[in-house]
Amino acid sequence: MPGISGIINSPPPLNDPNQIVSTFKKVHALKGVNLIQRTFRSNHCVIVNMLTGIIKTTLDQPASDPTGNTFLFLEGEIYNIKELLSHLSQPQDQPLCNTLLTLFLERGTDFVSLLDGDFNIVIYQKAERRLIILNDYLSCKPMYYMQQGNSLLFGSEKKSILAVTQQPPAIDSIGLLQTFAHRFNVGGKTFVKGLKRLPPASRLEYHEGQLKLTRYDVMRYSVSKPTPPIHSLVEEWGDHLKRASTRRLKGKERLIISLSGGLDSRAAICAIPRDLRPLSAWTWGFPDSLEVIYATEIANRLNIDHIYQEPMAVPLSEILPKVVWRTECSVLFSDCRSIAYHRTMKEHADFITGGWLGTVSSGSHIYPFSLLPGNRSQLIERAYRWYRRPSNAWLEQVFNKEFLHKNLPGLKDTFFASFDILEGENNAQLYEIWDLYERQTRMTLSTAAVDSHLFEKVELFRDRKYMEFTQTLPVRLRFGQSLYRAMIYNIGPEIRDIPNSNTGLKVGRTIAENFSKTCITMGLKARKKLLKKAGLYKQKRYMGDTAESITAVTRQDLKLRHIIQEFVHSNDFDPSIFNKPGIQSMLDRHYQGAADYAYPLCYFATFATGLPYFIYNRPCHCPAEAEPMSWAEPNS
Repeated sequence: MPGISGIINSPPPLNDPNQIVSTFKKVHALKGVNLIQRTFRSNHCVIVNMLTGIIKTTLDQPASDPTGNTFLFLEGEIYNIKELLSHLSQPQDQPLCNTLLTLFLERGTDFVSLLDGDFNIVIYQKAERRLIILNDYLSCKPMYYMQQGNSLLFGSEKKSILAVTQQPPAIDSIGLLQTFAHRFNVGGKTFVKGLKRLPPASRLEYHEGQLKLTRYDVMRYSVSKPTPPIHSLVEEWGDHLKRASTRRLKGKERLIISLSGGLDSRAAICAIPRDLRPLSAWTWGFPDSLEVIYATEIANRLNIDHIYQEPMAVPLSEILPKVVWRTECSVLFSDCRSIAYHRTMKEHADFITGGWLGTVSSGSHIYPFSLLPGNRSQLIERAYRWYRRPSNAWLEQVFNKEFLHKNLPGLKDTFFASFDILEGENNAQLYEIWDLYERQTRMTLSTAAVDSHLFEKVELFRDRKYMEFTQTLPVRLRFGQSLYRAMIYNIGPEIRDIPNSNTGLKVGRTIAENFSKTCITMGLKARKKLLKKAGLYKQKRYMGDTAESITAVTRQDLKLRHIIQEFVHSNDFDPSIFNKPGIQSMLDRHYQGAADYAYPLCYFATFATGLPYFIYNRPCHCPAEAEPMSWAEPNS
């Protein structure tokens, strides 16, 4: 998989730099996939960057200064290159990485605050034996690090670090528990002890065995007072999104947009310049589903080729090792079933875009609990309960009781600590910043793409100037996405009458109209919840829904059950962490149809596969069962 890997020893030299380079290349390799290698090695430091070659501007690396002392690697993309040239003492036409290096030599690490992009930057100064890692303001791309003795190991993937550790890795109890209790890690945790994730807007420096980690920026809302006229905000919001789209899609060909028929993907598709063609839209769903019906109509109105892919009966047990090896247990493996269609998508695209992060910037994640009166501690307590979805009884089915008793207090403490440096004028702002830094960073932005060797993601909604604008908008205009829907109405006149596939309602022209529709949606959800409790709700099912539901798919897949049972009865199973009788009971009851344990069993299967890959065995190469898909896929 593409990404940066590296190690620095200070002061003793590395034992065998060439062998380390070979190990890094081997652990990133996938059968039949050609990645471009960019390498630096010395007696004290090794850096390897594996590139897809899809983004041409990053191929000229590492950049080095005239003395051959300072070297710079870049993973990702920078979008404001012309603006950066104006900050140089002597602007000159040169490769991107050389421009970044020149900025560093002139301004030091402060230059990173000038960048608008999705990136990890690694800088090594040979004479000083100093390593510096910088990432973007939202940590779009993951960067992990681990300090062992006099060594710092770092990488875009956990596996590259674990391939060269001095001591065998161990499980981090709180990190493991977070993934089951919250569905994501917080506070820089991972499920591997000592292996941390670099926070957003970070400056990490390693020099003479000392690690220093600081943040060069902390996100804040700066609401305009007085509030400008609504009509001007609607136009300005649309203009910012259009400019973000133009800036981030410039020079990109073979582009496909993930189109669901919801708000965020339609905002993105309307913001894309009408003359940017060819452009394809891709929808995953059944032909009679609202997602496919409305997405098809949107694509037709905007003269965009549309492809929809019907979910096919791909056994979960077949994709399990492939997803886990690539995502390294950062997400639930069964949420990545689209891996079965990536080869088909590759026929149409090298770049993928969509509505990712639109929900947060639009105000969709201003939840009612964040609007309730109360102090900071009360907000965090409500947020903690919100993200403690599984009950203790549920967790006790998976985990040893003593393990839970020991670690549940730490789970809560870590959650509370993740708010420490954040500020907001009100609870809603504080929660949204946390959501961007912790939940979105893990689940939406920087979770490793399942097939990142095939595609480059283009995130329109994370454009820095766009995000800065949304943070000037008051909560009252963003709650329920009222202003956001008016913006979509304004930039997408061709599709105003096509309903939202999630609610069946059209976007409105005014704040009042959209707010009333939010109230209707909330009322319908409350009614649905009451009817479900009373056993009176009958949900409309689309073609294949029953057969393709995660519950049905797991019950049909006896090999998945065998994988879980095999791990439970193996020497790798740790009864001081997991509850063998509880897991066996879940398996029996789920496959007998007596209860629905699809979610906990899929999460347990993720780690039943991942722990042997990353903890109990050194991950030196891709296992045969995790190699890219080989079966033939149907045409759409």
